[in-house]
Amino acid sequence: PAARNPNGPYYHRILIATSNDGVHWKAQKKALLDHASVPELFEGPDGRAIILYVDGISDRIGALIEQSGGSWRAAAIDLNGVDPNVIRLPDGNYRATMKAGKQGAMDAYQSADGLHWERIGTVFQDSRYPTATDPDVFVTPNGWVMLLSLGPKLLRCTSSDGRKFQAQEVIDLGGSVCDTVAVRGGGRTFFHVNANPRTGGKMEIRSAVTADGKTWKVERGSRLEAPRSGPASLGAADPAVLQRSD
Repeated sequence: PAARNPNGPYYHRILIATSNDGVHWKAQKKALLDHASVPELFEGPDGRAIILYVDGISDRIGALIEQSGGSWRAAAIDLNGVDPNVIRLPDGNYRATMKAGKQGAMDAYQSADGLHWERIGTVFQDSRYPTATDPDVFVTPNGWVMLLSLGPKLLRCTSSDGRKFQAQEVIDLGGSVCDTVAVRGGGRTFFHVNANPRTGGKMEIRSAVTADGKTWKVERGSRLEAPRSGPASLGAADPAVLQRSD
């Protein structure tokens, strides 16, 4: 439809990529979902994966639950906002952080099952960063960290309790819209690098590792490049990463 944002989620699709080591990834040849974007991926209480995403048709948050045999089914969800990020707390509950309606504001929600959520409140808003989007929240030995996207760069924010974050500094890893997962010795942050129209380069996923959530070392090469054909051939962006029990 002409009225839709040509760069919006209506024109995006969600794909699954798999890896044996977290470094070398291969995208599946078939799209999981059309007219959908900015996915989040986590395991539910019963161990089945749950995908949250922005529905490009309704502009609301949608959800898929993993089924036996690798299929997925839609599920009802009551989250409001965009760009969801979910972590599991030590008590087994889930914490979702999302971009709220206010400029640059991030709201937090809590859930026992990953589908039914209760709003906690606004956890970040700074008038200096009204365009902040795509929160990535994780916990380090020194406290909570939230990375927010500022165009092609990231804003690092910190919190002692995960309920109020303060902006620290802007960092440049070469990309944004990131997702951080725990690895031995710290975390690995996956992020997408924008397309380069001068060279014809397409969006791709890269990574950096951190021991403390404060300093990063960008890893060499790409984690996922656009294949020559198939639904990911236009480029890969907005990573959401989950390490399975196997």
